[in-house]
Amino acid sequence: MDDATQTERPSEVRMRVLDEHRRLRKSLLELQALASATADGRVRMSDLRESACALFVQVADHLAAEDEFFLPRVAEVPGNGPQLAERMRTEHDEQRRALRAMVDRTRSENERTLLAELDEFVVRTCRDLAAEEQLALQIEQLRDDVIAIDQFGG
Repeated sequence: MDDATQTERPSEVRMRVLDEHRRLRKSLLELQALASATADGRVRMSDLRESACALFVQVADHLAAEDEFFLPRVAEVPGNGPQLAERMRTEHDEQRRALRAMVDRTRSENERTLLAELDEFVVRTCRDLAAEEQLALQIEQLRDDVIAIDQFGG
């Protein structure tokens, strides 16, 4: 973990995850809209393929960034933190494999199949983002207050 990440307050890590997810979700939905426009003949398939590949790079960069700044914080959570971090690491590895496969398919699949697979990719990735957001919001250690609010009956 780099020095900047180590000095980030827990709430800053949480907000960073949520902000990155918001940006990524926006890009995913833009790709989905572009795919719809391609299916209607308003956008060329080559433009969709190019946009999809750019989004795949963005997703890969996002996964790498989360591995750097979020997973170490999750691993520090007392109790099941190490298991949560390992599960997320495994999920990120699976997402990377799916991403590589999508890159290959983007280059080779016929238009109709690609449109369906891109839609599935967007839905699946948005679902994964939502699950990670739930985790980020639930982890008590990603709060700035040292004492849990209800710890002393308040």
